[in-house]
Amino acid sequence: MAASLTIPEPALGQVRLAAGALSRFGRIEGTLVDISGGGAGLVVGEYVPRWSPVILGVHRTAESETALVSAAAVVRRVRMLDRRPSYLIGLGFDGLDDRARGELESLLAEIDGVGALEGPA
Repeated sequence: MAASLTIPEPALGQVRLAAGALSRFGRIEGTLVDISGGGAGLVVGEYVPRWSPVILGVHRTAESETALVSAAAVVRRVRMLDRRPSYLIGLGFDGLDDRARGELESLLAEIDGVGALEGPA
């Protein structure tokens, strides 16, 4: 599933990104590999420092401007995967508000329902 990271306005001066790191939507594009009520994991092509505040966006497609989920998070883990470069970013959600919690719960319910069988097996 497509995902993105946006650096919130107050943190722009604290987080340095490589030139050209942002897509035409003004965000770092990536692929969601894991998500739960506590955080998410995604693979991106740009290095994002640990402890950076970010806004995680989960999108139906990479070309979607609107997000299914938009939630404040903090980068907890960064691991280089290969020389492409490619990084596995581990996020912890940071003070989810009611709107973000609702979006997250809806997405998790949708994911849990994918491939689920109706009725007894």
